[in-house]
Amino acid sequence: MISDIGRAPEGGNVKVGEFATDQEAVRLQVSRLLDDPLFHHSQRYSSLLKYIVERSLEGAFTSLKERVIGVEVFGRPADYDTSIDSTVRVVANEVRKRLAVYYAHPTHKDELHIDVPVRSYIAEFKWVESPEERMSDQAVVHTTISEPAHIEVESQEIPLLVRESRFKSRATYLALLSFILLAVGGSTLYIRLWSPMSVLDQFWAPMATGSQPTLICISSSPNPAPGTASGQSDTPQPQAAQKLYEFTSQRVNVSMTDVTAASGIARLLHTQGKDSVIRPAHGTNLADLQAAPAVLLGSFTNEWAVRFGSGLHFRLKKDSDFGLRWIEDSTNPSNKAWIVDMSAPNEQVANDYALVSRVLDLSTGRWWIGISGLTGTGTLAAYQLTTDPKMMRTLTAELPKGWENKNLQFVVQVRTIQGSPGASHVVAKYIW
Repeated sequence: MISDIGRAPEGGNVKVGEFATDQEAVRLQVSRLLDDPLFHHSQRYSSLLKYIVERSLEGAFTSLKERVIGVEVFGRPADYDTSIDSTVRVVANEVRKRLAVYYAHPTHKDELHIDVPVRSYIAEFKWVESPEERMSDQAVVHTTISEPAHIEVESQEIPLLVRESRFKSRATYLALLSFILLAVGGSTLYIRLWSPMSVLDQFWAPMATGSQPTLICISSSPNPAPGTASGQSDTPQPQAAQKLYEFTSQRVNVSMTDVTAASGIARLLHTQGKDSVIRPAHGTNLADLQAAPAVLLGSFTNEWAVRFGSGLHFRLKKDSDFGLRWIEDSTNPSNKAWIVDMSAPNEQVANDYALVSRVLDLSTGRWWIGISGLTGTGTLAAYQLTTDPKMMRTLTAELPKGWENKNLQFVVQVRTIQGSPGASHVVAKYIW
């Protein structure tokens, strides 16, 4: 909410200005924000920011409730459960972070500030005062905003935009403004230290680039028998798997462990404001991978995971479909320490292995993240590791400074219990 208070030029009294002028300044600032990369590449963040600002300018505060925002901005049904669907809260928190980062930059410090206070969806608008103005304000802290006639200033005419109902005195306003400036100045450090998702944000950040939805490409093979899914002959296909088939002209056979991992990664990206699309590897082409960053799930039945990873430091190898599979170290190819015998019974397999890669591919110009177990058990364990904040904090604590901007590879050892993943840990890593 904003008031229609302005300032007189060359000293004098505070005067009531044109409300339209204030709105014009706010909308101009919104345009600057939406052109910045912090907002430009995300339709979700941009849409929410525009909606909050416009409704705040209109004074339509009944529209600035979580449920109403969910319906009008994110297309949720009118009776959706806000305790289960946290989309509005998650995106609003991200908008707050991005506003703080934007205004922390020195080139933006003198611009009109737009804030969305925590636990509120009503926008606040304010100009940052110069040191001279603050000294002048301190001389008249006894004067309230509701009685501005005796406030004298020595500056050019600048609209003063505040929430009149919140500030009962100049002293209150100055104290809150100082707090806001301190908060904005330390915003980046605060976000990194406080947010439990900060390491995940850095690891998954390449997947949030670009305007197209992130592609999640899962292992698949063509032409299963009608009405079957992976490993489930003559069993109706799960709904999650059925949705994958609409992207290809042929029906495909998919791994349910990959579907589980893909769904979890899609939810993670969703909380970061990034849309995604899940597709089977069979039917995905190079143009798809050139259009957007990609997550490649699975190993030998995901041709893109094998193809993109074939020239890397660590890479997937096998001697046959039902024989030995291993992860090869290109500097010591004769060593097969990370190996699984596919012909052995499940109860005799004590360890599985997985390869996690995050690489900027030169052939597509896009980042990709590969999560590839030698079996589905390894893929599932590696997915759990890369989406767990605590495990990722432990892992990245050992990485050199600047790792978030580099290519990464991890080899993960997974204890298996009757074909299910147990404890896992990283046994090798390579960064370049």
